[in-house]
Amino acid sequence: METRQQIEAAKADLSKANLFGKDLEGADLSQGNLAGANLRKAKLKGANLKGANLEGASLGTADLTGADLRGANLRAAECIGTRFTGANLSGANFDRASVSKAVMTDADLSASDFSNAINLTCAQLESAKIDATTRLPKYIRLTWTSEGHFECRDRTQRIDDPGKARS
Repeated sequence: METRQQIEAAKADLSKANLFGKDLEGADLSQGNLAGANLRKAKLKGANLKGANLEGASLGTADLTGADLRGANLRAAECIGTRFTGANLSGANFDRASVSKAVMTDADLSASDFSNAINLTCAQLESAKIDATTRLPKYIRLTWTSEGHFECRDRTQRIDDPGKARS
């Protein structure tokens, strides 16, 4: 698949597709099946991935700035260093997804399921928009101080967190 139009036309079955580094800015991949697809370094700014199946997809360092991923399935997806800035991830499933160093500034995570996400941090949550319906891993504790404001405590020590010493 070479062109954006061909990729959009084939969205019903893009499972295991190699879309490494593709420029898919603004593409309509809503309800698409991208399970196991290689989307590393893909440019998906403003793309419509609403309800897309991205289970097991490789999204490392992909740019999803402003993308619509409402209700998307990102189960077991590799999202290391993925840019979700300003993306709508409400209702998305991140079960067993690795989100280490993913940028979530101003992303809408309301009603998303991160309960089994790998390497989610307080810094990521504090930069995003969450609410009481956002499901979080057991190692993260929130204390709501007022509407839209919370204190976050992370009980996990990470190798890639330079600010904390091992105990």
